Amino acid sequence: MSKIIGIDISKQTFDVSYLEKDKWIHKIFKNQNTGFEQFIKLISASDWIVMEASGPYYVQLATFLHASSFNVCVLNPLIIRRYSQTRLYRAKTDKKDAKTIAEYGAQYELKRWCPESKPSIEIKQLYTALELLKKQKHQTKRQLESFEATGLLSSDLRKELKQVLILLIRRIDKFEKKDRANRKISL
Repeated sequence: MSKIIGIDISKQTFDVSYLEKDKWIHKIFKNQNTGFEQFIKLISASDWIVMEASGPYYVQLATFLHASSFNVCVLNPLIIRRYSQTRLYRAKTDKKDAKTIAEYGAQYELKRWCPESKPSIEIKQLYTALELLKKQKHQTKRQLESFEATGLLSSDLRKELKQVLILLIRRIDKFEKKDRANRKISL
C-alpha cells in the first residue's frame, strides 16, 4: 500500500513523517546525498513524497527523488501554513510540520512536480544577481552622496567608493549583456 510522506526540509536535515499501521513514523536525514540514499531505502515507487518549496533547500532532494522516478509534490509553504491554521495547530516544530504536510497530502489531490530546466534556473539566477548588483550600486552611490554632503569626506574614501561604483557598473554591464543574449536565444 502506498504512503503519503511529509517532509519538512532545512539546510542541514530533513524530517520525514508518514502513517504506517495507524502509527506516525518520524525520521530525520541529512540534507545531502547520503541522507537521500538512506531515505529512498524506506520508500516504494507508489509512495507520494510531499514537501514545501522552502527556499533553495528542497531543490536537491526533490530533483534527486524525481530523477529516481518517485512521485514528488512540492507545495507553496503558504498552502501548508493555511492548512495548519484551519487545523488549529499551534506548535511549530520540524517533526510537527512534516506530519502536517503528510496529513495535507493525504487529504488533497497532489500534482507531480518536475524540476525546472537548467537554462531556466540560470536565467533566474542571472536576473537575481543583476538586481542585487543594481541595488548595491544604488546604495553605494547614495552613501557617497551622503558622505560628500557632510563636506568631511576624505579623498581616500571618495576614491575607494568611486572605484566600487565603477566595478559595480562594469559587473552590471556584463550581466546585462548576458541577459540580452539569453533573451535573444529564448525568442
